[in-house]
Formats: sequence, structure tokens, C-alpha cells
Amino acid sequence: MWEGLFLACSFWLVDALHLAGQQTEATQLFERLLALRNDVGLLSEEWDPHTGRQLGNTPQAFSHFPLVTSALQLHAGRPHHSNHPITPPG
Repeated sequence: MWEGLFLACSFWLVDALHLAGQQTEATQLFERLLALRNDVGLLSEEWDPHTGRQLGNTPQAFSHFPLVTSALQLHAGRPHHSNHPITPPG
């Protein structure tokens, strides 16, 4: 049986692309992931690309936390290292 794709890992890929200096690719993937949210803007823990629907627990904090982290990093324009707090730009 097919299992869905773990959404947290997809946001970690956004962060990895951003850290590698590939901002365009990171932003494009981030926007594609945002498009997977349901009608009230929430994500589950997995996505099924074959059926185009969310799977697993909804809402899933483990998907939303990396979404927020990726958004902050992309907005700040600089990578975040886990041993330092995220500070807003400016």
C-alpha cells in the first residue's frame, strides 16, 4: 500500500535549498507546499500525490512548525541555524 509524503520533510528541503543558496528553487517549492493546504489553511502530516489529498492527522503541528520556520527564513533572506533564535530582519 502506498503511503503519503511526509510534509515536514518537504519543508526541510525548502530550508536545505535556501541554505545552499538556491533561493528561487526554495521559494518555488515553498509556494507549491502552501498550495496543499486545505480550505481553512491547515496541513495534515502527509500528502498523497496520486490522489491529490492530505493523509493522516489533521491539523498536524509537525507540518506547521517547519512551515513557519521556512517562511521566516525565506522572509529574512538568510538561513537560520538551530542553535540561534530567529530574529526578524531590520
